[in-house]
Amino acid sequence: SGSGNGPAAVAAAIGLLVGLAAISINLARYPLTLNGTVSSYHGDFLFFEALSTSLATLGPHDSIFMSGSEIRYHWMVYAWAGQIAELAGTEPFFVLTRVLPVVSLVGSVLIIAAWTARLTRIAWAPSVAVLLLVSGGYVGATYGTILNFDSPSQQLATVWMLGGAVALWETTRRTSKRDSPSAVWKSLRARFWGLLGAVGVLAAVAASGKASVAAVLIAGWALVPIVGLVRRDRWAVPSLLGLAVALLGAAVATVAFVAGSQDGGGIAIGGFLDKASSVQGLNPVSAPWGIAMGPVLLMLAVSYRWAGLVWLAADRKTRWQPLTVFGVGLAASGLGALVMLSEGINDTWFPLAASAPLAVVSAVGVARASQAVLPAGNPGSIRRLVGVALTGSVAVLAVAWLWSLAPGTSTPLRWIAPLAALLFAAVIGLVWTPFVSQGLRRPSRFIALVLIALVSMSLFGRGLGIWSDRFGVQPEQGLTAFEFRPGAELIDSIDRQPISAWSDQEAAAAEWLKENASRGELVATNVTYSPLVPALTGLPTFISGINYQAPYGRAGIRDAILEREQLSLDFINEPSEPSFSELCERGV
Repeated sequence: SGSGNGPAAVAAAIGLLVGLAAISINLARYPLTLNGTVSSYHGDFLFFEALSTSLATLGPHDSIFMSGSEIRYHWMVYAWAGQIAELAGTEPFFVLTRVLPVVSLVGSVLIIAAWTARLTRIAWAPSVAVLLLVSGGYVGATYGTILNFDSPSQQLATVWMLGGAVALWETTRRTSKRDSPSAVWKSLRARFWGLLGAVGVLAAVAASGKASVAAVLIAGWALVPIVGLVRRDRWAVPSLLGLAVALLGAAVATVAFVAGSQDGGGIAIGGFLDKASSVQGLNPVSAPWGIAMGPVLLMLAVSYRWAGLVWLAADRKTRWQPLTVFGVGLAASGLGALVMLSEGINDTWFPLAASAPLAVVSAVGVARASQAVLPAGNPGSIRRLVGVALTGSVAVLAVAWLWSLAPGTSTPLRWIAPLAALLFAAVIGLVWTPFVSQGLRRPSRFIALVLIALVSMSLFGRGLGIWSDRFGVQPEQGLTAFEFRPGAELIDSIDRQPISAWSDQEAAAAEWLKENASRGELVATNVTYSPLVPALTGLPTFISGINYQAPYGRAGIRDAILEREQLSLDFINEPSEPSFSELCERGV
């Protein structure tokens, strides 16, 4: 409100322009009109599309992949997409690849811009926060895209998480040590219950939309009432109530919709194999200590975009404010996941979730740091600030080049990239410190400039992979062939063929089936491992998508899956009266 309208509007415009440009680039990988064979879709999109249709047409307690069964999955985002597609009558993949990314972009950008503008009067801070959300990334590591086009659940759940974060933060406002208990209670009665309702609903939809998002939101906020109670701050009780309601909402949604699957999420706790740092090629050497160093380097690369939090935590005026404590909790939960979990790139969903609200915290921190060393309104200060930011933006190109030196190249130096980023920021701080003359001591000025440089480098982190086709997942380093062995298959189905591409002829066949089968008619198919048939036709299947139904169905359905697959293939491969009758009796 007030003076924040202008900077927030500018930030929103910047974020929407950059975000829409990124969406338009990604749309080339997701054509709706097939011409030949299309293989550019992410491998999970067939599952996402079929699940969306399933939830919209069959409800949450019947599976399009296995009639009469369930999918226990964080599916709320796909229920939203399926309902929109059902109401609008759109073709497959339109909502997931066109509507949802734009809605997620608009919602998250508006929340980030408005929230940051309420927290600081520095005009450029909302724009920094928005860019950290839309174009920002990790410096020396990958998988740092918050609005990940290949993950619809990550995109839309980010909006819900940001709404929940703002609602939780609002519960602590207008209460200070000068407020009397009666004044605090009056404030609670006036506005608090509505906030708690919003917190509960948003925590519930976040938990059933992307489990990692809700986990980080709740774990991050948990630190706020702990600190408040220890320090006896007036916002301790309101923040504790907010935490309790968020926990309740998330727990109800998890029990009702997510928990109880065959695989149980598949995330290992405390494992040494399949670390996110290992699959990114960040282990310095092929030895156990190198594998142990990998997560440390990854945590450095991840944390640079949150650098503004350091200034808020170090400043006595802001150290114990709810926003700062919340930021510390978010950072701890995101980085802690990289240490404790072991599930390849899935480890990175947690710090990625933390990065959305931390974009606001970091931007506010950097704004305060710049205020401390560069007097507001001084044209020379603006030039120096731009100079530091531009220097950092150039330095990130060197980090990107180091990233291209992946394991397997003649000079495997990818692991140096996160350390080099910190070194470059330190050099930038040393070079610019003499040109900053405001009252702070020289070490404080140096630290402020380093933080500004790190955040500037993070603004363009999404472009890290432009230097090399080796960008992305790498073979795990530092393990023998015996140690690094594939995990046991969850189910030994007959069809083992994952499908990540389909042709215009297959799409035409699916269209024929849609036109000639009644709505809801049960289909038997020989494509049982992949969810291709329900994704392209929208029709429920006797059994398909086994690679998703098996892990995300309820425990104990393994034998039923294998039986249905055998019945389907018996009839399709060698039609006979007994096999025909069996399928008819089952409703096919």
